[in-house]
Amino acid sequence: MKISEILITIKDILVSDTQLSTYCHTIWGKNAKIFLGSNRQSPPEQSDMPIVMIDSIAGKEQLGMRQKNKIAIGVIIVKNEILEAANFVDFPGFGLVEELREAVEDAIFRNQGFFKGGKITVEEAESIPNFIFPVFASRTIIGIEHIILSQ
Repeated sequence: MKISEILITIKDILVSDTQLSTYCHTIWGKNAKIFLGSNRQSPPEQSDMPIVMIDSIAGKEQLGMRQKNKIAIGVIIVKNEILEAANFVDFPGFGLVEELREAVEDAIFRNQGFFKGGKITVEEAESIPNFIFPVFASRTIIGIEHIILSQ
């Protein structure tokens, strides 16, 4: 598969996965908005949240007759809620953004047959701490290993 085919396949999976859609409707009352690429000069509006951004190529590895492409996928939500008690403060958005990241990963795993014999792995997953409340973000790097087809 060409890298453009991989990116479009990921986008198509995320747009059409019914379990991801159901999850988003249950939590936010709407589907996540899927972005293929990003425009740093004009970032998404808070009203677009939750968003899933297929954002970058994080690496490429040659494995004999196979190739692994590493794709970075970010998720961003807005959650204005703060829960406070005598000795702790809870920002529910922190947990929700991680749940959305996992739901995105699950959607890709459920649909890995679209990658023509490809093997899917989660290479890395992390919270992105430098967003300002009430915005929460997380990121995953998905490895997609596939057979190299002659052109």
